Amino acid sequence: MGRGLWILFYVLLLLSGTGVRAGDDVDALLEQGERQAAAGELDAALASYGAAVAQDPGSPRANMKLAGLELLKQQYRTSIEHFQNVIGHEPDNANAFVGMAVAYLHLGDYGLARAALMEAQRLDPQKQDDIARVLQWIDMRAAGPH
Repeated sequence: MGRGLWILFYVLLLLSGTGVRAGDDVDALLEQGERQAAAGELDAALASYGAAVAQDPGSPRANMKLAGLELLKQQYRTSIEHFQNVIGHEPDNANAFVGMAVAYLHLGDYGLARAALMEAQRLDPQKQDDIARVLQWIDMRAAGPH
């Protein structure tokens, strides 16, 4: 997958609003994490997002931020868990399905990546063109060399 597509997915994840707002403490931790991430302090941001999730495990917004940063830090398995937590609270969150698909792609699980992308496409038809390109790439990889 091209670096530009990866960056597009990451930005989409970090900037997405996911509905229900957490309490003031969680908001402060998320804002702190955003500042840290913007400053390139990714480990500190990961800790802030992790603290926000620990404080409010059901927060889709906190889980989405944590999952996006875990994805960036190549912590694919834990990012999948946090994307699944988002989906458990917001089953119509197409961005969580996209993020989960990216993690599955990096783990080489093309079947689960494809399924997640198909669900994202169903939930948000505006993503259809971008998702179709990734699905085509998956199909080419799955087919192997000719």
